[in-house]
Amino acid sequence: MASIKLKPWSFDERTVKLHWFGHIRLTSSNAWRITVAFEDQQKVALVDYPIGLLPILRIGQYYQNGRPLATQKDGMIYTVNIDNLSKGKTEQSLDICRQFGYFLYGKAELITQKMWSFYSNGVRYHIPQVELIRALYVKNKLLANVLLRPNGMEYLLNDSDISEKSASFHFSREIPASLINEEFVQHFAWLYLVQDIKNSFESIQTNVYAKSTEYGLSYGQPLELIIPNLPNSNWTFRGKRIGNDIMIYELLSFTGAELPLDRIEYSHVSIKKRNYTDLPNKKQISSMGKEQNFEIETNQDKHAKEDTHQPVVDQEATQMKFVNRPKIERIAKYEQEIHQGDTYITKEGRGGAITTSSSVNESISGGQAQPVDFKTLEVTNEKDGYGLDQFFEMIKCFEEMYPELHITMSIVNLPIGRTFSWLPDGRRRICAVVSIRRKGEKPIHILEIARPDQRSLSTLIVILNKKGNRKKEEEEQIQQLLAGLVFNSGNWRKYQLNKLSHVKLKHTSKSPEQWAERVIAKVSYLEQS
Repeated sequence: MASIKLKPWSFDERTVKLHWFGHIRLTSSNAWRITVAFEDQQKVALVDYPIGLLPILRIGQYYQNGRPLATQKDGMIYTVNIDNLSKGKTEQSLDICRQFGYFLYGKAELITQKMWSFYSNGVRYHIPQVELIRALYVKNKLLANVLLRPNGMEYLLNDSDISEKSASFHFSREIPASLINEEFVQHFAWLYLVQDIKNSFESIQTNVYAKSTEYGLSYGQPLELIIPNLPNSNWTFRGKRIGNDIMIYELLSFTGAELPLDRIEYSHVSIKKRNYTDLPNKKQISSMGKEQNFEIETNQDKHAKEDTHQPVVDQEATQMKFVNRPKIERIAKYEQEIHQGDTYITKEGRGGAITTSSSVNESISGGQAQPVDFKTLEVTNEKDGYGLDQFFEMIKCFEEMYPELHITMSIVNLPIGRTFSWLPDGRRRICAVVSIRRKGEKPIHILEIARPDQRSLSTLIVILNKKGNRKKEEEEQIQQLLAGLVFNSGNWRKYQLNKLSHVKLKHTSKSPEQWAERVIAKVSYLEQS
């Protein structure tokens, strides 16, 4: 399983939190950089990163030694239905964050960032516009790097043919072969063909250039966009609530996307018609291990080389639900000769983990670093979302019924490797990780696995062993429990649980309030044991 590490890393072994975003800037070498604020020991440090990292940067995410801790995030999971996203207004970060006691440490670059505020059913929601851009539009490094380029999406196309109900895209070779799939095509078509969405995407670049006339692009300014309509959209998100105001840290899922098409054809240099021959097969058979670690070089002088077959790493995905699903078809415009002889060339390897120095900057001729991209999108037409709606409702009741408890919740993908890692419809199975902390007591974790397929599996409530760095240890132990679950045919491993103080809670048809009462009873039992 591939992992990402940011390099260089200036926080040693300490655990820090991605706290907020700052300005976007164009360097003297024509590379776009974004400021990221990390909270460290009750201070905030501003770090300059390539814009290509934006798809994997999330507010409230904890990091240790340059690696994101997937199970360690601030905030709770909520849902909301939005009639029309564009009905709201732009606010300054300072004004909103002050209401939530969310300190920006007096940093001018942080307090001037833009937020979008809107109402739904009497509750006022606030989302950083950077997060809207990341969640809706910038789903990979490729889109992040063309975000601020005039007519950036045209750069991704060699040719296109658009008619009333169909479209044909011939994508440029700059797009990695492993990124080209139906999800990418459907999302790109949404950006390119839905005029309201396209105008919103292009407004980001227009706003940056329009506001740079006085000081120049190198001075820095907030990212801001024209908010799209996105009618009747259901959101699942992670955030913080105070009274009737909610601040959104991360948008996890949204609906309401619709394409004005019945059919999409797409082609790419990597999509080829295969012609088979009896010549010797020169396929390289490698015995090297499959685990790949990518160290992202964030220095400005690390240029990525051109590589159509660059690796694409699965990261935490935003789930996007389309109202309709056009027929999508791959078209092969090139040919490839496949040798079927029985001669092979083997390549020996040492196995184990491989660490590759990588870059998310735009690829150039003569670049040295290995380019790498990310997949942070999951397109679905299913209506049941994550399959955790009832659990989210229970935790919401739990939070209201027991305000003395400090509760956070995040969503993490199950490790891949077995059938249980995936839902029957092909989506990745996920786990909700809830941390409950009473003042003076040990934190207790609730692990709830998504079961839209009605899989029989109890909720796990557990106290993890504390050794050193708490968040790092919690991350490692939770990931070990989830790996054990996957490789034990979707059942919690007994020998792992025997080392921990834990209880399991069977699912029943109780109301959210009754479910919450059952959970607090188990939590109290563990606290006293």
